[in-house]
Amino acid sequence: MSVDVAHAFEWSVADDGVLGAADRAEIQARADWARGLLNRVRHPSVPAATQLHLPRSAPTPVNGRSDPSPGLASPLIEEARILRLHDDFKSLSDLHRRDHDSDWIAHWQSAFAGLNTIAPQQRLAARRELLQRYLASAYQAEDDLAGIEPERVRPLWVLEHPDAGMRAAFAHIETQWGKLVKTSVGARGSSLLHTPYPFLIPAGRFREAYYWDTAFGIDGLIATGRLELAQMQADNFLELIRRFGFVPNGNRDYYLSRSQPPLSSRLIRTVVAASAAEYRRHGDAERSANLLRWVRERAVPLLASEFLDFWSDPQTRYDAATGLHHHWDALDVKRPERYSEDDETALGKSLRDVRAMAESGLDFTVLYSGASGRNEMSAFAPVMLNALLAQFAADVAWLAEFGGLAEPQHRYARLAAERRTAIDRHLWDDAGGYYRSLHLETRQPSQGIGFTVFAPLFAGIASPGQAQRVLQAARPLLRRGGIAGSNRFESLQQWDGDNGWAPAQLMAVSGLRRHGFEAAARDIAQRWIAALTAVFAKHGSFFERINVATLDLPVRKGHQYPVQEGFLWTNSSFAWMATEVLGHPLKPIVEPSTPHTGHASAAAS
Repeated sequence: MSVDVAHAFEWSVADDGVLGAADRAEIQARADWARGLLNRVRHPSVPAATQLHLPRSAPTPVNGRSDPSPGLASPLIEEARILRLHDDFKSLSDLHRRDHDSDWIAHWQSAFAGLNTIAPQQRLAARRELLQRYLASAYQAEDDLAGIEPERVRPLWVLEHPDAGMRAAFAHIETQWGKLVKTSVGARGSSLLHTPYPFLIPAGRFREAYYWDTAFGIDGLIATGRLELAQMQADNFLELIRRFGFVPNGNRDYYLSRSQPPLSSRLIRTVVAASAAEYRRHGDAERSANLLRWVRERAVPLLASEFLDFWSDPQTRYDAATGLHHHWDALDVKRPERYSEDDETALGKSLRDVRAMAESGLDFTVLYSGASGRNEMSAFAPVMLNALLAQFAADVAWLAEFGGLAEPQHRYARLAAERRTAIDRHLWDDAGGYYRSLHLETRQPSQGIGFTVFAPLFAGIASPGQAQRVLQAARPLLRRGGIAGSNRFESLQQWDGDNGWAPAQLMAVSGLRRHGFEAAARDIAQRWIAALTAVFAKHGSFFERINVATLDLPVRKGHQYPVQEGFLWTNSSFAWMATEVLGHPLKPIVEPSTPHTGHASAAAS
């Protein structure tokens, strides 16, 4: 049975009493948007990964598709959301259709027609029950994504440290790479966007690659000697830009209307620098030449396009009057992957604001509330976004220089300087001594201090004096276990208060080191490593976020979703800080089949 026939059938039995005109319009809008991007290649003239790639391993040709997934386009899946048949709508968004014949259609046509014989006061309950049965018959959960060859992700290292708890925590991280590296080969019919190489997943409910999670995961891969896996992520990112013009929020079709914090240039630059150093060490002229060609023909043109065509579009994410950027989403509709209990109308002034907050990665925080008393993220020029884009332009200039491309080198160095000037002019609060986001309509600065105050240090665009003052102004964020999400400790949002996230620690530590505040950086790193070690000792795992005041898991409240176990950027932050910041050496595991801790044993077996 064709997709078109199944789709037409569902629309024929959709219930107007459940699915209103606005709901139908939302389905149409998000399906049309995804279809428009799925049916084109944004940069066909740039070599594909199959033609020019960085890893030794050959990529898999990407299997594209022309139709949006059922989670975007199915009216009966949307009814299931409206009727809250599932707690987590993401599970609905990732379903794929089973194969059926005409007899199956006839059976369900009759079943839905039978609802008309039921008394009106009982019909809704009957429809709920019928929809449950129909969805179980028509769809199935996404197949488990395959992993990578075990040899590539086996434990490699033991952390040399006197503390047994820290050694055990690191040993656990070494066992987890096999669970965090997945491939889209063989995946079919769901919302997944295929990539040429295996990709990193955060874990928990997040079974796909995410933009900034992956970008921070690179630090852990390189710190533990897994350069080729890092190179694979670089080619995956470039292939997404080649196809869609930007790196989506995640590699799902319901993320094609927005991005996430723009870190692709940092990822590429980090991988290029590590690769170049590796090839020099081994005297590998052939691979050095391939790297140079890859930078010139793939990395620079694609990153330049992401910066100019996506992030600097004045119709969406760029404010020409100030020279600042803001978040956006192509759609002003509810997020299909949300939790059932999320009240989208309470989470933002508009549905686009909710989506823009999701693009910012900070879903959610009260720091971007406007006069409406709600999140107005699409109207704010955030400190983190603008700092990262200033660094983005500088990274493109660096890559262009590496590749011997004089014109883009000079152009992007100038663009980086322009972005830094705009940040200093509009986002630096000299009286307070820190950076504040700006509401572009009211020209009012944001209230409160969040960890993103360290983003200009992380991006290398703060002056020595600014860096010193930011360190002082951010003192309220320093807790027993690291940097808090924000100083809005009364907030019920998960990026505020004592919620401690890996990006906050990575930005603070890296930014402070970049500006010469080594002692302050080491202090935060030591607090964070100790906190993660304590949480691991109590719970036997790593998590998406922790409470940096209690050194335990956060208590769920407000719009926070359940804390996820895994977890890519947390693992990566531990590995990077323990080795690169605190200087603890790694010792190779001589016999990989011999476990050195209970956790390693479970993964190695």
